[in-house]
Amino acid sequence: MSFATLTVGAGWLKNFDPLATEAQKGLTQDDVDKAEAYADTRIKTWALTVGYDPAAAAFATAPMIVETAEMFGSARMIEFKFSQNPENDVGLASALEEKAERLLELVRHTGLYAADGTRIWPTAVSMSRVGNPEECRR
Repeated sequence: MSFATLTVGAGWLKNFDPLATEAQKGLTQDDVDKAEAYADTRIKTWALTVGYDPAAAAFATAPMIVETAEMFGSARMIEFKFSQNPENDVGLASALEEKAERLLELVRHTGLYAADGTRIWPTAVSMSRVGNPEECRR
């Protein structure tokens, strides 16, 4: 299951041509699958770093996670689209990546909320390690 399903012709991919059946003729479903996998990996890595369980159903459907996954995946699709003609890229891919990263940083500080509005708590707390507690009192 992907955190967000990318749909060519919708969302950030509105101006994309329909998917091609042959890779040499345009973007294919394989490209979409790779972009979704990329987004999932980015989010899972972040989640594990900050202590969330990315396998939890509430996490997977949290609006900020879905939105972020759509941005990361769409950024990858835009990169695929302009890989042959990079001069046509107006910077939307990097702007979407940055926006997604800012959203994840916001969630890190404000918390994550499920689709029903309830707070999703991290499963682990990140702690700093202190060598000698006595040294901290000085």
